[in-house]
Amino acid sequence: MPDPEQGSCMEHSLTRLGIDPSAEAKYLNSLNSPDRLSYLAKQLETHELHVVRNHVVSLPYNYWFSEGRIFTNEKKTTELDLDEKERGGLYKFGLKEAFTMAQNNPNQLVYQYSPPGPASFKLPPDPEYAKPYDIGQLYLMYFDGEKIKNISISINGDGEKWVAEIFGNKYFQMLNHESDIEKIKDFITTPILSQQTIDDFLNHNWQNPNRVVFTSNSLEKETKYITDDVLREIRNSLSGQLRGKINTELIAARALNGDKKVTKEDIERSYLLMIGQVMNTEGVSKTKFGGGCGGDVVRAADLFDQNPVAKLEALPNLSSGYRKLLGKKDSDENTWGYDFDSNGCRFCASQYVGPCRICESCTGRINNGEKLNSKN
Repeated sequence: MPDPEQGSCMEHSLTRLGIDPSAEAKYLNSLNSPDRLSYLAKQLETHELHVVRNHVVSLPYNYWFSEGRIFTNEKKTTELDLDEKERGGLYKFGLKEAFTMAQNNPNQLVYQYSPPGPASFKLPPDPEYAKPYDIGQLYLMYFDGEKIKNISISINGDGEKWVAEIFGNKYFQMLNHESDIEKIKDFITTPILSQQTIDDFLNHNWQNPNRVVFTSNSLEKETKYITDDVLREIRNSLSGQLRGKINTELIAARALNGDKKVTKEDIERSYLLMIGQVMNTEGVSKTKFGGGCGGDVVRAADLFDQNPVAKLEALPNLSSGYRKLLGKKDSDENTWGYDFDSNGCRFCASQYVGPCRICESCTGRINNGEKLNSKN
């Protein structure tokens, strides 16, 4: 399923880190160099936001749908690879149904919901999906005339009441099953065609704009998102204003190292590096990942003990070689503002935030395309 980020348990990389390094390496090796870099950088940024920071709304996913096949690039050369083990492989069926609806009804929203519960329908479950998903994911998708856009929204607690309001009577019809598994099967294979556009949805007068849709517990703090917060974040996601704080493009370039074959170790190391930088930036040594294993605590020391190379690389290396790898010039100060020689933001000299020597305010300005000149 799009954005299937789940997990923090120690048995398998998917449940431990929310990734499948082998599958991701295989997919990346099927792409050309520019596509590989942009894909991995976005995957890392999405993971940072939706899993490590446990943010309520994902970055938008773009898909191209043709003759029952789902592609992740405009040229329609790379198909979306969905794991048949996850919830019996029914995501693929449900997603094709949803995309068919969307493409046949341009600009009309299609809703799909993946409830919390078992991640595997087998007994015993597959190791990758041994832990149940402890939050739901609501998907909003629509066809804009060229591609299908899809956004994932995390749901827990009273957020289920918002899903019920969105789905209407069909929500309660799909609850009428003897087992949780049958309920889940019904939800993920039965997308709902709405009469709303995305603008209608964002401007709709919802019953309770102050209802808590999702409560995040990550980076040693609790964050509650009410309905109005979610609507605002959807706007930010679609407009490109929702961004991560870590330089995932640099991490991706280091993992890919030009045209060499990507290994699962490269992928896992890149995610560990990103996770470590988030923890370092936020000043925490443990956190809980979003989705997945019932809120297991993840400790930085444990993660890096299992991958010592990532620990050694936990500080960015901005050598000219890495600049050239991304086609950047040494004079691109606005892009490469990372140094460890002194305290204070290198652009405004006011704050010290994490290892980057860029304060949060300047990070936001850079992500919005503003060019800043280094002061020190």
